[in-house]
Amino acid sequence: MGITWLPALALHTPHIASTRETTSRVVLRAAGIEAAMADGLALAGGSLGEAEVSLSLATGVYMGFLPGAEWTFHLVTFDGQFGLPIDVRWRNLEGRLSLVHLSGHFADGIDELDVMPEDGGAYSREWIALSGGVHLLPFAAGGELYPYAEVRYVHHIVDAEPSVGGAVGVNLDWRRPLGPYLGAHLSGAAEGAWRPTVAAEAGLQIAGARDLRVGLAVYSGDNDAGKFSGSDEQYIGLSVSFAPLLPAVPGGVR
Repeated sequence: MGITWLPALALHTPHIASTRETTSRVVLRAAGIEAAMADGLALAGGSLGEAEVSLSLATGVYMGFLPGAEWTFHLVTFDGQFGLPIDVRWRNLEGRLSLVHLSGHFADGIDELDVMPEDGGAYSREWIALSGGVHLLPFAAGGELYPYAEVRYVHHIVDAEPSVGGAVGVNLDWRRPLGPYLGAHLSGAAEGAWRPTVAAEAGLQIAGARDLRVGLAVYSGDNDAGKFSGSDEQYIGLSVSFAPLLPAVPGGVR
């Protein structure tokens, strides 16, 4: 097995509709702005027979803003996440094993809220996640379907008991110079009594070194900001995001 240090491309295919993927995005909605700066860097890669393997560093910051007067915005929440995923790709199949840390924080804009969450204590999570998906062969008009699933074991260092969670979802895209895309994501966790959280996004993408996606984002379920976890959130917003260039999939559209 030969090892390549800092290979050009990571093997992981980002889940389009997941709000905590390593994808930079801004969502404009009536109640404020959701913004994320996130990316993954492949540290080392190699091959094992027909399979490709990589070790990456995945990091992200996820922020929530409230609009103020005269085009000002108050930063209310700030979540930081980093992980070390190991990715495997064999033909059209992908797998990922990752160790992840997430911590949630209030920012100074919290003073603009009239109602504070009942639980204002620390929010910190560490988990081991196993996920996998398959790139289905192109169909009419050159589209590609990518269903995926994830299970995770969550350890709470400071504020709760260990828990488990999971998610299923699908990406559907036509990775051409200009084409439509669609993503759906369903998740739940024992910590939240398995209340379902649903996220979806659809729009147009421009393929390039980093795909530019502009679409409509819909979210309903547990608030994804750590400090508001346990409270419901629903929104429809305009999403603008950037996804990394992905390596070619045998028989796929990339």
